[in-house]
Amino acid sequence: MARFRFVARRYEILLTVLAAVLSISVEVFSRCSSIDPSRLPAAATVITVPKPVSSVLKKTDGKLIPKTPAQSIAAVKYIALTFDDGPHPELTDKLLEVLRGEKVKATFFLVGQMIELYPNITRAMVQDGHQVANHTYSHPNLNMIDTEQLNDELSYTKYLLSSYGGVRTNIIRPPGGNYNSNVLKFCEVYGYKIVLWTIFPRDHESPKPGVIVKRVVKNAHDGGIILMHSGMKNTITALPEIIRKLKSEGYRFVTVDELIEKNQKNNVAKNAGKSGKLSYTAHLSQKTCLSTPWLLPAE
Repeated sequence: MARFRFVARRYEILLTVLAAVLSISVEVFSRCSSIDPSRLPAAATVITVPKPVSSVLKKTDGKLIPKTPAQSIAAVKYIALTFDDGPHPELTDKLLEVLRGEKVKATFFLVGQMIELYPNITRAMVQDGHQVANHTYSHPNLNMIDTEQLNDELSYTKYLLSSYGGVRTNIIRPPGGNYNSNVLKFCEVYGYKIVLWTIFPRDHESPKPGVIVKRVVKNAHDGGIILMHSGMKNTITALPEIIRKLKSEGYRFVTVDELIEKNQKNNVAKNAGKSGKLSYTAHLSQKTCLSTPWLLPAE
């Protein structure tokens, strides 16, 4: 009998404890549910912002599938500013001031006769970190001259660039983008690389600055080469806005040499010949735009 009372007493204590725990739980739940969320401190507020669909998904064959981390990161876009026909007195100096102020490097295709007249401007280009390259000595149509004249035009300008600019370069741009099989063969033999363009606002026709800006920005693309002229007032006026708008769209300005190097490293030359060597094909459209940024003589 005594043992029965002892066991009953133990169960009575256990039930009392369980009742107390249940009572406390109900009280805590009641208080938590009555808390005004607006009175919580800022640190207690956690907001989850969903990522845009475009940042985590890509469209393939009409279906949205998850992107890999690398695909979600926007790639840097590169573009090259190039200026033909200089150096010019006063105007080229103003052009250099704009580039200096915007902290942008460009490539200048210089005419030999102009280098002889304004060697100090040529030196200033190099000192500012710009690339200088060959635009022939007298600006002829290369389709209309023989091999001997072609050699004179290119080799003497190359000598002037070395003498006044301290630069040895095999990069050339044919005046007007004119070249033929004779020019290509000559360049292949003597190691010249022909650089053309992909974006041409026709600034040599003196359109209004706003028109030049619109034409450049509208046609800008990664790996693009912009052709303008260093002796045009409206070009100089348009240039700051061109630079700022392209920068705002994620473009980074590089020289032609840098652009070629980046593309070679990234293996974007998908038109490589069967021999494995780079073989670019240019396509002229009314002599204003080319399908490839530069042309390496094909074998």
